[in-house]
Amino acid sequence: LPDPTANGLLQSLGLAASPHIACSDRCDASRALGADRLARGHEAGHGQAMTWLSEAMAWPMSYSRRHGIVELHTPVLRILAEAGPTSPRLDYATRPAPPRPAAPVVATVDGAIQGEFDNADAPAYGFDSLYAWRTRQADVVWEQSKRLRAAGGSVLDLACGDGYLLQLVEAETSRLRVFGLDTREHQVARARRRLPHRADALGIGGPQQLPDFDAPVEFAVLRPEDLLDLPPPARETALDAVFTAARHVIAYASDRALRRHGSLVQLLSAAGLAVAAAPADADVSAIVSRAS
Repeated sequence: LPDPTANGLLQSLGLAASPHIACSDRCDASRALGADRLARGHEAGHGQAMTWLSEAMAWPMSYSRRHGIVELHTPVLRILAEAGPTSPRLDYATRPAPPRPAAPVVATVDGAIQGEFDNADAPAYGFDSLYAWRTRQADVVWEQSKRLRAAGGSVLDLACGDGYLLQLVEAETSRLRVFGLDTREHQVARARRRLPHRADALGIGGPQQLPDFDAPVEFAVLRPEDLLDLPPPARETALDAVFTAARHVIAYASDRALRRHGSLVQLLSAAGLAVAAAPADADVSAIVSRAS
């Protein structure tokens, strides 16, 4: 239609199209537009309708990107858009969040929309934006996707943060059970909200504080830079624990680490690690071993 806002189907669902192309599935500008429309609906006296709409937006959603096409599925809509011919495949699904009242006012910090799954720690790892950090985590899962899909057992993220990487692993394969550790309590709390069905498998800890597992996990996911601040004896102890707990160790780098060390290989060397196996195009992650 010449005017996308005149789409009668969308109007019958209480929705309206916006002439805005989202930069990602977590685009802050898109969320700001949606929050503004909810707020205007409340101000116009349509509070009940806005509550229903907010609940509908919390329904399960699946997103896939392959062969240059993005597909977004909800119980009432299927949306297609071009994503560029070189975009890698990525599939994931979100689960309904616990019901909560619709809020017409959206809190901001320095002008940025603060949602349930925003994460203010991205700059600490050298990323220019939350989206850049999310993309890095998606790249890790993409580079290791063949191994992840072929394996069974479990995967342990040793610095799980808010659980986003583990959510992508779950979307990539149902053959792996996910576990996560992080030394920051607030991040573990966020991961449990993101993955409520795995809340008992997310806890406080890290490479130096590994729980006892009944059997080795198939994969441990490690950020080598987290080991570099440890004195050499403590670093060796942590690596001993990690390689005892996991059959395979996946290491990946943040932008901060890549700028400091120049490449993934140099970062691994500084942490006492070496590439054991890596996809041909890998530049941010690899299966690693102890350096000889």
